[in-house]
Amino acid sequence: MAFPPTTTFTHTGTAVTTASLQIQAANSKRFYLIIQNQGGAAIYVRMDGGTATADKDSLMLLPGESYEPLNFVPASSITAIAVSGTVDVHVIEGAAP
Repeated sequence: MAFPPTTTFTHTGTAVTTASLQIQAANSKRFYLIIQNQGGAAIYVRMDGGTATADKDSLMLLPGESYEPLNFVPASSITAIAVSGTVDVHVIEGAAP
């Protein structure tokens, strides 16, 4: 994947709990995204701006897993929820200026 020469990459770490919260704001200039579960419990992620739920309506990431959409990168806000406890989640976003 080639990135424009003026690409800005932002790293964001968030502690996700058992209440859905926004882990990345909406960004119409986003063209790259990777989400990594760095904790010891599963998380569920939603990429349409809706509330993340720990069920079939959200994408599950097990401990140590990451998700990197390759053909389509959502521009809406991204939310996440942990199955239990507090889970560290890292997001890298690439955006045009």
